[in-house]
Amino acid sequence: MPQRQWLSFENHGCYGAMDSVPMRLGDGGNYSSVTVECVTDAWVEGEGLGSTDEEKKVNLSLDTCPGFISDGYGRVTWINGAYREMMGEGIVALVMKVNGVILYPSFTCRVRVVQFACGSGRERNSLTVPCDVWRMNCGGFAWRLDVKAALSLRLGC
Repeated sequence: MPQRQWLSFENHGCYGAMDSVPMRLGDGGNYSSVTVECVTDAWVEGEGLGSTDEEKKVNLSLDTCPGFISDGYGRVTWINGAYREMMGEGIVALVMKVNGVILYPSFTCRVRVVQFACGSGRERNSLTVPCDVWRMNCGGFAWRLDVKAALSLRLGC
């Protein structure tokens, strides 16, 4: 039986070219990218953040760890206050470096988060952290960046 995959952004890229991101910002702010470097684990039980999409969003909004929600096409549609505090306002581009993930309701991955200065394309800040991801009923994903673990763990894939 062939493996099914459910998270695969075409050509290991993001939806919307990175070069076009600064031009889409109207406020002169920053933009950030979250690149999935590798998947480290997957679970059959996937309700750690909540059982409904609304519960997942509420729990992420209250969380002190940065988090966001993406749609089924890899576009970030919502970020929580902790993400906004860490990276500022602006557009978030989600990039996939690996070829999909086996169909599970949740998984852990390693991501590299980079903040860019608008207009210059220069990297301002970057951080590699573990990230827990939960499938949403609407077809998207809830992402929680574990910046606290990143301070104490050696990350590897």
